Amino acid sequence: MKNLSFVLVALVLALLSFTASAQDSVTLTVLVEQGGLWLQEAAAKQFEEETGHTVEFVNVPYGSVFDRLSAEMATGGAAFDVATIDVVWMSHFAPFAEPLDDLFTDEVVDDLFASLVADAQIGGAYIGMPT
Repeated sequence: MKNLSFVLVALVLALLSFTASAQDSVTLTVLVEQGGLWLQEAAAKQFEEETGHTVEFVNVPYGSVFDRLSAEMATGGAAFDVATIDVVWMSHFAPFAEPLDDLFTDEVVDDLFASLVADAQIGGAYIGMPT
């Protein structure tokens, strides 16, 4: 089984959706499985340096990510701005994802294996970003 982590909603997209001015401090909350945290920390650090915003991680064991995010989606909650999930769960969470098509530029696509690009797409829309 492929065990790739995908960003359900990319940090860049989350940043674009903020209405806060550059002077306002914003905290992004990211759901991540404990074993994948190290993959996200470098991007979070760069994001914080470039924007002045902060990133807070909610670390849960791999087996709890699906349940935690499912419960959040079922209640219409918004505890997480970004979630990193296993690629095998993409279709389950697709109805709750924002399309990321604008982020998949030719440069991004050329930098990824074709199978990763294909896995990021559900129903013709990109809903995950390989990490």
